Amino acid sequence: MGRPRGADARPRRPAATGNLLHGASPSLRSASPALLCALPLLSCSGHQISSWSPSGSLTWEEPQDGEEPDGGEEQLADAAETGGGGAEDGGAASDAVPALEDPATALARADRYFAAGDMTPALQAYGVVFATGGSYEQAWALYRIAWCAVNLEQLEQAVVRLEQLLRMLAAPAGERERLLRRDAVHDLALFESMRADVPAADAVARIESALEGEEREAALRTLADQYRAGGRLDDEATVRDRLDQR
Repeated sequence: MGRPRGADARPRRPAATGNLLHGASPSLRSASPALLCALPLLSCSGHQISSWSPSGSLTWEEPQDGEEPDGGEEQLADAAETGGGGAEDGGAASDAVPALEDPATALARADRYFAAGDMTPALQAYGVVFATGGSYEQAWALYRIAWCAVNLEQLEQAVVRLEQLLRMLAAPAGERERLLRRDAVHDLALFESMRADVPAADAVARIESALEGEEREAALRTLADQYRAGGRLDDEATVRDRLDQR
């Protein structure tokens, strides 16, 4: 199966500010956490998860072992009634949300919402992709859900989504999944660096609980680099000290 529709054209910031391609733009990867937080929209890249609420909730619980993802028919119906929002603005979010929708159509709609800056309906649409898509489409949707959370300034939720994604991709099935995991490893550190209220030691501990080996070291180096870019030199020193202990 190829990459989901819309995967090649990575999510964009609003048209007025042009494209900012995560993974291809040094300016994004080296931007200070303060600048990233100040941007109204950030882009994401990527290429599987727990139970998802198509209502757009970012607080769903993980399923127990062996539990199938919840399709959420009632919540899908709720989403259909609300239409996902954003129509009043005359933007890309004017099309209604079908109660039952194939993953490719839902993904294309979600990408339009995201590109238009309509994060709440984007979350709803990515939720449909998660509830109805295959494992790779679920992975793609979850990664974008994490970036929706960043755009909504819900950094804790964004970190949680990436932690879930990393668990799902513990054994990547192919090159697409491997590349997605690589992006998630980087962005876990990026998101942690953007959390001004989280001490460096706590960010290090969280990364170390999610990653091992070379991935852990790479993420910690990213964290240190981002702290430095953001002027958090004491926090950078904390991370560098931890790296020296390895």
